Amino acid sequence: IAHNGIELYTSGRFFTMTGRTGADALPIIAAADAFAALAEELRDQKASSHTGNGDQPTPPLPTNGEKKADAETNAWFGKLPSEKQSEVVKYAALHIAKKTKLFELTGNGGNYQEYLKLTLALARSGVAKAEDIFVEAASIAKDADADEELRSFFKKCEDAQPRTNSITVGTLFHIARKHGADFSQWKQIDRVSLADFRAYMPMHTYIFVPSRELWPASSVDARLSSVPLYRADGTPVLDGHGKQKKMSASAWLDKNKPVEQMTWAPGLPMVIQDRLIAEGGWIERPGVACFNLYLPPIIEPGNAAEAERWLDHIYKVFGKDDAGHIVKWLAHRVQRPQEKINHALVLGGHQGIGKDTLLEPVKYAVGPWNFSEVSPQHMLGRFNGFLKSVILRVNEARDLGEINRFSFYDHMKAYTAAPPDVLRVDEKNLREHSILNCCGVIITTNYKSNGIYLPADDRRHYAAFSDLTKNDFVDGYWKSIHGWYANGGIRHVAAYLAELDLSGFDPKAPPPKTAAFWAIVDANRAPEDAELADVLDELGNPNATTIAAITAKSTPPFSEWIADRKNRRVIPHRLESCGYVPVRNDAAKDGLWKIKGVRQVIYVKAELSVSDRLRAASALTQ
Repeated sequence: IAHNGIELYTSGRFFTMTGRTGADALPIIAAADAFAALAEELRDQKASSHTGNGDQPTPPLPTNGEKKADAETNAWFGKLPSEKQSEVVKYAALHIAKKTKLFELTGNGGNYQEYLKLTLALARSGVAKAEDIFVEAASIAKDADADEELRSFFKKCEDAQPRTNSITVGTLFHIARKHGADFSQWKQIDRVSLADFRAYMPMHTYIFVPSRELWPASSVDARLSSVPLYRADGTPVLDGHGKQKKMSASAWLDKNKPVEQMTWAPGLPMVIQDRLIAEGGWIERPGVACFNLYLPPIIEPGNAAEAERWLDHIYKVFGKDDAGHIVKWLAHRVQRPQEKINHALVLGGHQGIGKDTLLEPVKYAVGPWNFSEVSPQHMLGRFNGFLKSVILRVNEARDLGEINRFSFYDHMKAYTAAPPDVLRVDEKNLREHSILNCCGVIITTNYKSNGIYLPADDRRHYAAFSDLTKNDFVDGYWKSIHGWYANGGIRHVAAYLAELDLSGFDPKAPPPKTAAFWAIVDANRAPEDAELADVLDELGNPNATTIAAITAKSTPPFSEWIADRKNRRVIPHRLESCGYVPVRNDAAKDGLWKIKGVRQVIYVKAELSVSDRLRAASALTQ
């Protein structure tokens, strides 16, 4: 190539520059400029010519924006169903063929190296129909009768040398995007796919797996495309007109991904095969499936050795006598969420001392969706979806009134200990279903004397009470600890709870009866308890008695209290605390006994056997 009196010859990596010499020769700088112009001209000519099998020129490096777009495309493409992957690959290839001349194998506009690169990208796309897509794209620029030649070339590309291993289906997407391809329609499909649903047959609804919510069939079919049908050998199922048959997404889920039940069971897989759950536990039954609504925590644990900031807070609030048990109880919830702890934690203390702060990192350690917070009134209501919790926190328990305090205690018995091993869950707009009884209950209260009711023989509660007030914390304390949480402290606490040695912790053993426990018990001893005990003493502590007999023997003001009808539902609890329980008359429909022609409830000593209770009641009627 000659330019400005200079000739340039190239061979491999060497070049020779010849020209005039002498006084009229070009200076070296001018020669260098001329060489640069020649080199640029040479590169342009080489890029536009058919080189057959020459080395591919180094492409320009992609920008950061292009890298991010490519990574996102590859990510959602890998999650698409195979039929959708074929659609995406075909769209990209045909878009390139129509918008550019890169698929032309010959001619002035052809570019062999780009052609080879695109062919390799198609061959390695993993799509079953890649060869057909390639032929269709190449045929746009070449006659259709060259089908066999194109297929032969495609086969050769599949056996390309290792130096081309970096070419993948991502190359195809990158080139297509640079020429205006829009993949948004497939991205939308990828956000929700058939893999995200299970058909819940009892209600004929569909469980959206990521959130565990129920969708109606109309919503599933509106969001998902119809599913093409294939035979067992992979060939499509055709209708009478030769078109492939399709099935609605909801019908396909009914047939291919049904579940007969749903439950909530930590420690078990999302779909529990060959088992059903009933009131008493699991039933083995081949061919059925039960969907598990439990979602495990996703927090990435930090360094357990750096959790001291949280431990210091617990020991500051509750002291060393209670803090150790509290921490082990919480660690058990993190390590063994599927195992029931047979006692609840009662955490009491004045407002503003950090009871909520103590539990904040634990919420993330078990998963925020496995940590429920309810009020005492909510606990007594009909709907109890909150039982699907690794930790169930009852907020601000306080005096609920004479009747409700006892009702609350009785109501909580099934939730604070097992048996029952299975609980029945009733949620609004949802079919009742059984779950494993493995929730751990925490009751927080600001009141010791008029908070919850606990009898002296209780075996279901560990009580810890703090005497601190908000004035015991320096300025900036709360900002400091919550800042530590936000900067990785929560992850450190999660790691500590996950690694704590629980070999000495027995979740089934009755908890120790602390000073706080006895304080709550004593606070619930009403004056009427002592007065009732005095009357029973005067009656000689008989094996059986009635309220009428107790009333006749009592004196004011106790006789006025026991005669007041509004206290009638409290009296059985008072008698129980004194060691007397009601006995039913099985011979009567209403279960009452007749004494001198009047129907009454007979109370007998709780220490008697069943047969002795009946004999004592029968003797009283005579």
